[in-house]
Amino acid sequence: MGTFRTEYLTEAHSGAQIGACNGSHGSRRPVAVSVNPTGSHRPWTQRLFGLAAALMLCFTALTGTLNAQTDCLNADVNNDGVVDDADLLQVLFCFGTQVNPSIDALFRQHREKLVPRMPTDFLGVPLDPTTADIYSGTTEVNGERRSVNIIWLHADDPNSQEGYGVLYLRRGKIRGSSGEDIVLDSGFYGVRVYQDRTGAIWADLYQQNASGEWELFINRWVPGSVSPIDDCPAFKRQGDLTCICWRLGSVCICICFRYVPAE
Repeated sequence: MGTFRTEYLTEAHSGAQIGACNGSHGSRRPVAVSVNPTGSHRPWTQRLFGLAAALMLCFTALTGTLNAQTDCLNADVNNDGVVDDADLLQVLFCFGTQVNPSIDALFRQHREKLVPRMPTDFLGVPLDPTTADIYSGTTEVNGERRSVNIIWLHADDPNSQEGYGVLYLRRGKIRGSSGEDIVLDSGFYGVRVYQDRTGAIWADLYQQNASGEWELFINRWVPGSVSPIDDCPAFKRQGDLTCICWRLGSVCICICFRYVPAE
């Protein structure tokens, strides 16, 4: 940005001013003028903000407030539930900044959006998203450490022998009871743990269809185990297995499964 000094001469000529910038007819007056190297007197940032404001005004006038779809969750920068000019300003202020967040950092950021959106009902059992437990750890895959991030929302019922809960899992693979790997997309999965006629404890895995209804995904996904009630955290780790637990009746019931997140 440079500044130079010049003088403009104004004079009366057929009732009009010629080259007038400031002052009265027939006066000579010094004027300081600032220009950028391209010759424009408006910084590019002003133009960018002006364009953004104009687009925002037109968008709001034409569409009003839209319900955020899944693909728009990342656009809600300040996590207030709506994509608006406040989010746009944060993006503009960070424009050009180089970022390289880890998987764990991304999960910490997005779990604030995921937890309030967790299902509040699973097979007729009410669930409270404010009681969700969050697990972040690592697992080893072919000598490589990968981040394991899980959200677990469940209902403890001292009067029931069945457990109900909802998991959030990132895209990856889980292992079924017969040893096969099953590919999962990122999303919410329902888990029901129960005791069969032989007394064995099993967990079934459910997923939601397009209508939001729960459908059985894997029957007898993994077996469960019983431990004392005083040792019943929401999560446990057993080697490379992830365990989730319920307090049911007078015991703690856990299921452990192998989960490998995608790279």
